[in-house]
Amino acid sequence: MVTDQSQFYVQVLQAVGDSVIFTDLQGRIRYWNRGAEEVFGYTATEMLEQTPALLYPSADPERLAADLQEVLAGKEYVGTWQGRRKDGETVWVDVKTSVVRDAAGTALGFLGVAKDATARVKAQEALARSERRYRLVSQASREALWEWDLVSDKVEWSRGAEIILGYDPGTVSPNGALGPAYMHPDDRTRVETGLTTALADRAERWTDQYRLRRKNGSYAVVSDRAYIERDPDGTPVRVVGALADVTEQKETEEHLRQSDRLEAVGRLAGGIAHDMNNMLTSILGWSEYLALALTPGSTEATQLGRITEAATRAGRLAQQLLAFARRDMLQPRPTDLNVAVVEAANLLRPLLPSGIDLNLALSASIGCIFVDRSRIEQVVINLVLNARDAIPANGRVTVETNSVTLGTDYITRHAPVTIKPGPYSLLAVSDTGHGMDRETLSRIFEPFYTTKPVGRGTGLGLATVYGSVKQAGGFVWAYSEPGLGTVIKVYLPEIDTEPASRREPA
Repeated sequence: MVTDQSQFYVQVLQAVGDSVIFTDLQGRIRYWNRGAEEVFGYTATEMLEQTPALLYPSADPERLAADLQEVLAGKEYVGTWQGRRKDGETVWVDVKTSVVRDAAGTALGFLGVAKDATARVKAQEALARSERRYRLVSQASREALWEWDLVSDKVEWSRGAEIILGYDPGTVSPNGALGPAYMHPDDRTRVETGLTTALADRAERWTDQYRLRRKNGSYAVVSDRAYIERDPDGTPVRVVGALADVTEQKETEEHLRQSDRLEAVGRLAGGIAHDMNNMLTSILGWSEYLALALTPGSTEATQLGRITEAATRAGRLAQQLLAFARRDMLQPRPTDLNVAVVEAANLLRPLLPSGIDLNLALSASIGCIFVDRSRIEQVVINLVLNARDAIPANGRVTVETNSVTLGTDYITRHAPVTIKPGPYSLLAVSDTGHGMDRETLSRIFEPFYTTKPVGRGTGLGLATVYGSVKQAGGFVWAYSEPGLGTVIKVYLPEIDTEPASRREPA
């Protein structure tokens, strides 16, 4: 048994694994245990009579002095310090410092206990670097990265969610982004069921596409893919996912599908119209031959006249089909779009009810296009009459022209792949009618498709517009929403040649 009490304490302090250092009030080291030697690499012989400044070369002397004054006042100091070992390596230590007093309460010095915290600090630094890289990758990819802790039911999102949805930073509710607050009502049940099934079926991953509401009220189509982390028992504990905005991609795919569908219908319609035209030519030829043998005004001549009239109407229908299929003969020439619009407007005004106004907004700086002028006039007439039929009673139809330059981004989203960037003449016809839903809008250029009552139309007006514009090297794009009217934009490529004559916009 140790009888010398001071020797007993010395042995105890030497056995402690942490660094134990005692300094007098002047800051000179008076005691240095083996733990301090292991942490800092210096022996007791090397450090006695030295000051702790040797161990903490980057420490602020003024801050250190202020901390010691608080310790003298009775407050224990706790903090983490960056030190330097004898071999020059950095060491991080958690330090606790208190004042040592004698029996009378007089301060004798300071006792500091330092625990090596290098491993913990380096782990924290590595985690911080990883989080910084995570944020940078998230911002660079423009994806919304999310993590769902199933144990705490906490969901965390990267800033990509705010970028995709257009919200201000910090306004997206993390737990709401996958829930009813942002998801389209028609998608909610399917998505929640799919994710719940994946979690229950021990799946490793889950993918889906659905719609999230943007700040402006529209919906973004997103592609979501996630990986499910499970514990050794197979219980899901965490889901990590990446959500990408594929709205433009889906719109482009839909546009290409619609374009391909119209091309296929056009080929079919063109073949039928060509054969029908040949048969009608034969019918009209024989009708003319028979008419020579009949007495004008006779019953037989009258009946033959009705046959001829019906065949002629059918021939016009065949011509419209050929126009949609782009198989009829054209006589293109340099044309001023404004002139064609004004000529068509003169024909249209008597056909419009008194409650519908026809407004022209024609640009004086519009370029020249190479088209069959009569065909473009027919395009204007068809678009205006179609707009007229969409207005229940009173309203307005506006015909606008302008010269625009189309870039690659716009063409990628709206135009066929054959369209090239460059200058185009724009013909836009808008109305204040009842508008169309998405499904109707996707079919308006199909031949024989019409929303008008039986007997009010053949369904070839917009199909003819589509074929005529395509044959001129342009394209058509329509915008509409129920209750908000419709605007149909026709883009025709401009050429450098000046038309023979121009008119001032009306």
